[in-house]
Amino acid sequence: MPRPPKTQISPYETRRKRRDRTLSFVQMMVWTLTGGLVLLASFELIEPDAGGFAANLKRVLATLAITFGGYSVSRLAIVRGAPLAAQGSVLAGAASALTFAVLTPTIVVLSFLALSAPEVRKTDALEKCQLIRQAASQLDEVVLARTALEKSIKAIGVDLQARAHGEATRGRESGKKSVTGRPQPVTTLYEDARRYAGLAEDQLARGGAERIAAVRDLASVADDCERLISDPKKWRKEGSAAVGAIYDRAGGRLRELAQAAPLSGVRSLSDQLRTLASSDTIDKGAIEDARRVVRGHSDRLDRELANLPRMPDALPPMAASPVLVAAFEPSKFAGTWHNLLIALLVEGGSPLLWMYAFVHAQRQNRDDDLDDDGDDDDVGPPNGRAVP
Repeated sequence: MPRPPKTQISPYETRRKRRDRTLSFVQMMVWTLTGGLVLLASFELIEPDAGGFAANLKRVLATLAITFGGYSVSRLAIVRGAPLAAQGSVLAGAASALTFAVLTPTIVVLSFLALSAPEVRKTDALEKCQLIRQAASQLDEVVLARTALEKSIKAIGVDLQARAHGEATRGRESGKKSVTGRPQPVTTLYEDARRYAGLAEDQLARGGAERIAAVRDLASVADDCERLISDPKKWRKEGSAAVGAIYDRAGGRLRELAQAAPLSGVRSLSDQLRTLASSDTIDKGAIEDARRVVRGHSDRLDRELANLPRMPDALPPMAASPVLVAAFEPSKFAGTWHNLLIALLVEGGSPLLWMYAFVHAQRQNRDDDLDDDGDDDDVGPPNGRAVP
């Protein structure tokens, strides 16, 4: 029994299949690059400082889901949507346009973040170093201001002690010397005020040495931070995790200092002086001058406390994902905008492939119409046209 003759494939059909294979290969290459960029982005956006099997599994699964999902949807739009849109289907054209309007910007943003992550992390680390140095500078101002405040309290104490001694020995203000065991009201007022001033002075002096040491510590920490970033080998080896540890150490030092050196004693001194000056248990007369003196010291302390610079008690919290946070701060991407061009070149491949498939489908439909009107026995493309 004779074999049936083989179906003859026209050169036109051969070229069409070759074109489809090339289209599939190019799309596969585009999404292979996309998958690599999405994987890089997953390491920056999904628990960036976490390691281990669980974190890596999340990143791989997210990458596979985005890559294969995006590839499937874009291939459907190119293989099915473009020919249908070329035949006049408005729904197919709208669905394809919506696909790339959502998919392409999303992948471009992910790719841009992945490519820009090293520069963004370095910029974020430098900002942390600057915050530490700024805190050290603010603390230095606080040290100077509190040293001046300590001198003021000491001067207040010296003045009150001198007045109490003068009143007790000579009755300088009331005209009455204190009798042993029965001090004059003015003397009592000055001695009580002097005792409160001494307590506040002691509290402030105890925190002074620690504040000076903290300024040196923070300046040293800021130097360590900047040296780490400026050394390429150390930065590649330790990276932003080491800067984060330095940042946490500086923040802890500030919190300890804020708890160890409060101003409650000085504020309490001002309140106690004001209370003593307004006491009704002391007779009027010469005591009014003493009251004005004590009240004047209280007002002086209030003014100095109001002008005292705020002590830095903490550093701003660190972002869990500095790259993701930076996505809302374009200034942090200064010098990385060339990465956006790279991302657009890679991810722009799918819409271009769809446009190519659409144009070719239109041409094929036109050639098919011409072929139907021509000789049915002709083999190959109509009118001898070459198919790209």
